[in-house]
Amino acid sequence: EKRIRQINPNSYYISSSVDLNKWLPLEERSTAPGSAVIGWTGTFSSGAYLTPLLPHLVDFCQKNNHKLLIIGDFILTEYANVNCIEFRQWSKEDEISDLHDIDIGIYPLPDKEWVYGKSGLKLIQYLALGIPQVSSNVGMNNILIEDGAEGFLVATIDDWIDRLSTLCDNPTLRSKMGKRARITAEKNHGFKIVASKYLDVLNGVNT
Repeated sequence: EKRIRQINPNSYYISSSVDLNKWLPLEERSTAPGSAVIGWTGTFSSGAYLTPLLPHLVDFCQKNNHKLLIIGDFILTEYANVNCIEFRQWSKEDEISDLHDIDIGIYPLPDKEWVYGKSGLKLIQYLALGIPQVSSNVGMNNILIEDGAEGFLVATIDDWIDRLSTLCDNPTLRSKMGKRARITAEKNHGFKIVASKYLDVLNGVNT
């Protein structure tokens, strides 16, 4: 947003949106201690952002009896037989129900100029479904969520593992952050809210 306004100060940021009547959290999530499901969703092109983190996630999950669910249109063959990873084919019909199987959403991104323009739709989907998240502190991510509120923003591998460990070990914290996530989605990312922002801009242009 700052970069665009350097070019044109009469620019506006309007986030992506989801249908909050459709993207609904589970009524109840387990608060029992034990294994957790860490999840990611995306296409093969964005899978390149996930792969540098995968060896560390696999090591963490195997040592702590957690699971990694990857929802997409690809399978990384070198990880196809790793017992803590499940690759699940993305489909429009099952997208929400598949994401409901995730306890913690992740959104790794490199600190590169290309990703600064990404909308952060993954995070918005996690927010709407009340899923706490751990995300790279890059681009739109630190605008969409507040560190320590709806989830955590991280920079290093040690940060990733530390914050994931905190959430995996604390179902009550996951529940608290998940509820905050849904409130944030309702405040900022529903169809009606985003439509009103477009109308405000258009009305301003007309005047």
